[in-house]
Amino acid sequence: MSATIGKKTILLFHIFALMCSSSFAQESLLQQAKTLQRSGQFDAAIEAYTGFLTQPMEEQSVTDKELSLYTEALLQLMNTFQSKGESEACIAALKEVFESSPVLQKQCLRDYCSIMAYALSRTENMKEAEEMMLKVFTLPLHNPTPEKYFRDYAYAAAVFYSNPDYQSRVITWCKEALHQAE
Repeated sequence: MSATIGKKTILLFHIFALMCSSSFAQESLLQQAKTLQRSGQFDAAIEAYTGFLTQPMEEQSVTDKELSLYTEALLQLMNTFQSKGESEACIAALKEVFESSPVLQKQCLRDYCSIMAYALSRTENMKEAEEMMLKVFTLPLHNPTPEKYFRDYAYAAAVFYSNPDYQSRVITWCKEALHQAE
């Protein structure tokens, strides 16, 4: 009987070790992408962020920490394209990773829409950017943090700042972003 308990304990230990090594591998890939981005190797960084975001993932077992890594990778993917000055390519890449990632489609949908709306606003497609940004506020925010709320309000203000019909809402969004920053 004690041998069975010992085998179960060892099995559980191995499962835990595999889960930890998988998480460390993900963080390592994300760190590699960030290092490439900081060193100006934008194409390699984009490839690493895309690889991170499109890796196969068991949706039911995704942790809050892993979801935050996905959101961070998505944001940095957009920032890398912005650094290259390739707004249209950014939109195409964001759509591509979204289509390939059930995690983005389900658990990180609001995060994706917020980042996509801002990315769209850097192109000439303001109508689509505004529609996407308004959609953000209808979606649930997984694992809400002041940083995520700040991002959403700041991006909303950035998307709508030139639309005269939304000036009062832009001011409200700016105030709310500042409140979240506190």
